[in-house]
Amino acid sequence: GTQAQQWCPDSDTGMEFFSRASSGVRATLLLLLLLWAAVAARAAGVGGDATGGGGPQCPAGMRLVEVNSTASVCVDMFEAAIDVLDAGGQWRRHPFNIVLPPNATARAVVPQPGELPHAYLSGVQASAACEAAGKRLCWHTEFLAACRGPQLNTYPYGDTYQEGWCNTGHENPVITLFGPNATFSEEEMNDPRLDTLPNTLAPALNYTKCVSPWGLYDLSGNLDEWIADFDPATGHGQFAGGYFVDSMINGDGCLYLTTAHVPTWHDYSLGTRCCADP
Repeated sequence: GTQAQQWCPDSDTGMEFFSRASSGVRATLLLLLLLWAAVAARAAGVGGDATGGGGPQCPAGMRLVEVNSTASVCVDMFEAAIDVLDAGGQWRRHPFNIVLPPNATARAVVPQPGELPHAYLSGVQASAACEAAGKRLCWHTEFLAACRGPQLNTYPYGDTYQEGWCNTGHENPVITLFGPNATFSEEEMNDPRLDTLPNTLAPALNYTKCVSPWGLYDLSGNLDEWIADFDPATGHGQFAGGYFVDSMINGDGCLYLTTAHVPTWHDYSLGTRCCADP
């Protein structure tokens, strides 16, 4: 018997068939093409939902980010929660507002939507937690690429600041809790009550408009994020993106970068997210 000819949208035969088809058939074919494009985009790491992975190159909860024309990186979709290994060898979620014990074995976890990321993290703790998860801290170049997108936006969502789209611009909880004579001492800045106050730390996916072109959330505001860059001349680490009080003083939006603290410093405003090589 004869073999049926396969329709191909870029062949002469296919185009002739398409032009002669009824409007209903053409609409169906266009829908199939759109569905195919969506599947192809997901496979390439474009699009996707808030809980899935970034395609076959990245683990679940991460998205593939193009850093430049020759390099890509997997980046956590949300700021990290922290699990701690207990005495029985079980991983337990550590309270988001409690400083990690000095000798804790901790690993970074991508939180589920509605779950709070972990604050009060030092750079040393953040690095160790990412490594325990088989990942690492992001370099600043990777953070910028993840936040700004291919168009090099100032903010995750574009070049124009939109009030309320990201979790930033709120009153400082240290002043709220300790009053106008707050000293901003290490003790005050690590008080576990700070990030439980209104208009402070927000859970993953709470600010749905604070999303970069790669599908990554809260890269501006919520928590300042420890990154891998380190200045040996000063002994200072770096954290990027700003937090729920400010995302402008040290640079606007994605460009926010703080270099004033040693990597062992931790307080209510500091968290992280992890990167991994594809």
